[in-house]
Amino acid sequence: MRIEETKTGIFENIKTTDKDIELFDLEKSKVVKCVLENCNFEKASFFDCTFEETVFLNVNFSDSGFIKCTFKNCKMQGVTFDSCHFKSVYFQELNGNYLSFSNQKWRKVNFDNCKLVESFFQNIDFKNLDFKETKLFKTEWHEMSLNGLDLSDCYLEGLMVNKENLKGLILSTYQLKDIAYIFGVKLKEDIDK
Repeated sequence: MRIEETKTGIFENIKTTDKDIELFDLEKSKVVKCVLENCNFEKASFFDCTFEETVFLNVNFSDSGFIKCTFKNCKMQGVTFDSCHFKSVYFQELNGNYLSFSNQKWRKVNFDNCKLVESFFQNIDFKNLDFKETKLFKTEWHEMSLNGLDLSDCYLEGLMVNKENLKGLILSTYQLKDIAYIFGVKLKEDIDK
């Protein structure tokens, strides 16, 4: 059984490469230990789906909707989620590199124990966005207020954000070094080196 041939089910150990699957609907399904590479799922709809230990390489999900979906222990590289709608989406132990999230509406989105490297967040309208114990390496945040976002138990390194968007961001004191860098502030311990 191939993912593009059905709308519901359990998909295990499937490799799908170079597929253009626009206007695709998947609901009440489980995708386990699959590889999706160079696929286009533009304008797709995913409802009540779980993706476990699945690898996404250069996948386009632009203009797609994800409702009640879970990504557990997945790997993503070069994945585009532009102009998507997320509602009740849970990322657990996601290892993501070069992800693009832009022009989106997010409601109840959680990142738990994830690692995001050189990923891009732009113009996201969010409510109930939660990051727990997530490592954010060189992530970029543009054209969006971070007011009310709590990153206090996340590891931050090389965070790129406009100063005006920081107002209301919740951090712990140990994270201030990375934020001071954005403002051009040198901390005494750095000067002494």
